[in-house]
Amino acid sequence: MSEHRLAVQAEQEEIQAAVAPRPRLKEKFWEGRAAKGALVFLLVLALQIPIFFIDGVIGERRLRSHQATEEIASKWGREQKIIGPVLTVPYERRVEQEKDGKKIETQVIEYARFLAEELRIDAQVDGSLRHRGIFELPVYRLELALTGWFQRPDFSLLGIEPSRIFWDRASLGLLISDPRSITSQVECSGMKRSWRPSL
Repeated sequence: MSEHRLAVQAEQEEIQAAVAPRPRLKEKFWEGRAAKGALVFLLVLALQIPIFFIDGVIGERRLRSHQATEEIASKWGREQKIIGPVLTVPYERRVEQEKDGKKIETQVIEYARFLAEELRIDAQVDGSLRHRGIFELPVYRLELALTGWFQRPDFSLLGIEPSRIFWDRASLGLLISDPRSITSQVECSGMKRSWRPSL
């Protein structure tokens, strides 16, 4: 009788073991380290999508900012650098050249340039803002007054005869990096003069 019970109990245990749900491969996978690593990788990959879009927006804004700056600069003027005033005096110089075994003397016009001996600069800068879309750019207006004097140039150091110096063709100039932004005439010794391009 006891042997029969043991046999029945053993059969029941075998049936329960066969009927009991076995752990599925998918459940084992999600419980392992590989699953956690894959999940982290997927999250990092998903976070790259908004970063990609943000980079695109930043690049577009940078391009539009550059375009707005160029548009305003083309109408208002770019960064200014002013050098001078410079006194330019033309003179004639003799040059000897050898051609076909003969020496030929020619006259060449050259220019000597001199800076002021003393110079005082009075400047007034007024700033304002220009708007292009969402961009706001500062621009400046400059009123400049230059006061100074030049010492009479000594051409003897260059070996130039006084008769070869063209004082009547001497000119006074300023070197300006972007002359398009000049909006008014220059006043020199109480006389208004127009700007013109030079050397």
